[in-house]
Amino acid sequence: MEPMPARWLVTLAALIPVCLSATASAQEGAAESNYVPPIERRSGFNIGLSYGLGVGSYVGYPNEVEKIDNPEYRSSTGAAPASGLSIWLGGALRDWLSVGVGMFTAGGGDENLVAGGSAFGMHIESFPLFPLGGAFKDLGLVTEFGAGAGIMEDKDGEETANGGSMSMVGVGFLFEPWQFWRMSHGPSLMYRYQFSDTMTASTVLVGWRLAFYWTQKDEG
Repeated sequence: MEPMPARWLVTLAALIPVCLSATASAQEGAAESNYVPPIERRSGFNIGLSYGLGVGSYVGYPNEVEKIDNPEYRSSTGAAPASGLSIWLGGALRDWLSVGVGMFTAGGGDENLVAGGSAFGMHIESFPLFPLGGAFKDLGLVTEFGAGAGIMEDKDGEETANGGSMSMVGVGFLFEPWQFWRMSHGPSLMYRYQFSDTMTASTVLVGWRLAFYWTQKDEG
């Protein structure tokens, strides 16, 4: 799998002051209206990352019209070991809702074929059971969607499939019961699906996430 494009890292870094400015503006607006929502768990600027291991399945064709859907040029890894990394930044708008943008990569394969993909898009975390209190305040749902690219190569490094411009959707669960300073961490479970006319990529990853919140309360 190819390394994360440098221009996307630059884009993520450039968004940090924008998110901080938006958070400050929201707080100023709340103060002007004489109402500041009480913070019970998390608020403000948010940045995080997660890494996971699991299983992936990649199927594709060369990105050439005459080869698409032609069985002679079909490549497939079957169910193969996979791994993935996510990095995102944004803001916790409420204790139970965080919205941001991120970079998502995943890859896998065996001794014959190796495939990988990456995408840039939205990362949304919600905590629908937050009103129940206790551990439910840290049990969340993850939704992701965006666009990216993917390729597949054989053991000699020759490209056997190219996804071109691929759409991406992802859903999962997170649990962040452990806190220190302004950091929270815990396990995660994610399913991501990338697709285009020439390639599909499915991954299921069990991993660990680490998130920073500008304001965080630990009920310890």
